Amino acid sequence: MRNQDGSILALSLIFMLALIILVIALSVTLNNEVKIVTNEHNLAQAQYYAESVVEYASVFLKDEDPATASFWTGTGEVNPARIGEIKSKLRASDLEINSLRREKAGESYVVSTNIRYKGVRDSLRVTFSPVFKRLGIFDFAMAAGINLQANGTVHVDGSVAAGNSINGKSNVQGATEMFEGLDIEEQLELLEAYLEEAVVNPGTISTASLASFPYVHDLGDRLVLDIHDKIIYITGNLTMDKHLYIMGSGILIIEGSLNQNAGSLLFANYDPDTGTYTDDFAVMYFRTGHPNPRTGNFKGMLMGKSDVNLITDIAAGFELVGSVFSGNNLNANASTSIVHDDGYVEVLEHLALNFNITILSTFKITDWMEF
Repeated sequence: MRNQDGSILALSLIFMLALIILVIALSVTLNNEVKIVTNEHNLAQAQYYAESVVEYASVFLKDEDPATASFWTGTGEVNPARIGEIKSKLRASDLEINSLRREKAGESYVVSTNIRYKGVRDSLRVTFSPVFKRLGIFDFAMAAGINLQANGTVHVDGSVAAGNSINGKSNVQGATEMFEGLDIEEQLELLEAYLEEAVVNPGTISTASLASFPYVHDLGDRLVLDIHDKIIYITGNLTMDKHLYIMGSGILIIEGSLNQNAGSLLFANYDPDTGTYTDDFAVMYFRTGHPNPRTGNFKGMLMGKSDVNLITDIAAGFELVGSVFSGNNLNANASTSIVHDDGYVEVLEHLALNFNITILSTFKITDWMEF
């Protein structure tokens, strides 16, 4: 009997010891799992905060932005006084921002950071490259900030839009769609701001008139103006006594009035000898007044800061290939013919890069390195 009791006691002790070992092993395992989960969580948080720090800093990329100067020091490091601001925005009091730096690489910017969050370090290096911001209004053949008026038969191959109303809709023939009450004012203002920045650009060529202007060639029956890869700003009136052929992909800005005498017409990127268009697109911007451009075959974009009264003579086989925009009202008079072609967008993008026009520039991520 005593031997049996001893055996039972021994077995009980062995069982209890095994149970204790199992509990300890389970406790260690659970503790390790908690540590792994915690570490994974902290690692994910550290990655998130590194990305968030870079994203916050990406707002301050452009040197032209006044806020940029106060965010970075002269060496490219973040202003130490702004670190608290970043942590506050991210609501991360435990975040340590060991470094945050911006570097210029050609036209791109590289933002790099090293952070520490609850013992976990993370480093990130992101390259931001400039891209041109495409506006929705570029999809329209005609667009007006307020009203669009069709005075007589107007032929349109494309869509038209107005911030308020389109009057004489029955006169518009061929339009794929007509949009009224469309919120396009901000986009028109952005396009206008781009062209206004072009006015004051250091590379812009200014002249009071086209008389004796080196980029004008008089061919007897017509004048030919070369605007290719140029921004030309006429600070006075544009007075025409013969047809004006605008050639090349560039911008022509008119400060004063447009005076077309003796039946003269505006042509752009059209060769009258061959009867064909070139591959270029012109951009023409009227800063003041209420222009009444009479166009022949015109390939490009026309924009008026104020009202625009447009006439093309379809009876003579003329058309405008591109788009027409007005910040206010756009009147398309009888016999106007417009064929939508957004090829001028590439011209705006190309000149923005060449002349450092930043209004329609934004940035996209082109390289991402985490280590």
